[in-house]
Amino acid sequence: MPSSRRRRWERRCRLRCSVGDDQRGSGLGDVQLNDVERTHLFDLVHTAKQRPTQRRQPPQQVRPSVQRVLDTMTESAAFVRNGHLDILAANRLGHALYSDAFSNPARR
Repeated sequence: MPSSRRRRWERRCRLRCSVGDDQRGSGLGDVQLNDVERTHLFDLVHTAKQRPTQRRQPPQQVRPSVQRVLDTMTESAAFVRNGHLDILAANRLGHALYSDAFSNPARR
């Protein structure tokens, strides 16, 4: 693509996503959109700005078989974490090493 054509294309495609509802159309620059496309674009921006509500899932528990495996590990500290890095279970040495996390659930 020739450079002048590329620059025109980049100019047309340049959008500022920080456009608020009160600034409809001010950040679109050289982009030529019809009313339907413009409304769709602002709906997308508005949706992207909204933060999803994060629900805290109930505490997870490990299966008894996993706890048994942890308990057989007597030579080292071992623990199981979930995707949020919460400590779900540990063996005896893990409890001793991370006693603060187990005594204060907010630190888990």
